[in-house]
Amino acid sequence: MLPRRPFRDRENYRWQSLYFRYGAMNSGKSTMLLQAAYNYRERGQMPLIVKPGVDTKAGTSVGSRIGLEKPVDVLLGAGQSLSAAIEKVTPLDQVDAIFIDEAQFLEPAQVDEAFTLAVTTRIPVLAYGLRSDFRSRAFPGSARLMEPGALHRGA
Repeated sequence: MLPRRPFRDRENYRWQSLYFRYGAMNSGKSTMLLQAAYNYRERGQMPLIVKPGVDTKAGTSVGSRIGLEKPVDVLLGAGQSLSAAIEKVTPLDQVDAIFIDEAQFLEPAQVDEAFTLAVTTRIPVLAYGLRSDFRSRAFPGSARLMEPGALHRGA
């Protein structure tokens, strides 16, 4: 691994927020997450990969259809605080980005905390997941991520 380089001057960095990258099943969301996290690591920065514990796909890893797999840094339990779970693994001031896989399984309160964490610490949080189930009903986490004006989001 490359030596750690400072990520940025967080006081003057403007793009801190929570971003929601959503798509259909098998559209490559986990692959994009793994690629983006790799890009941070390649630059000597510290990305943190999180996923809700309720997601059993790939066990305690993030896996993609093309065979890429990486163990998660934080497996977030139901009702668990995101920042507390991260702090158990590494101090927040050493984290350069937080990537959340299967974000549709987050609880609305965890989404709110992810947004607060992004704004107060100026660490970008990028959430990847499904927008709705096969009946076009939004998952609770996705519904909160999609609420207008609350978050930066993108498809």
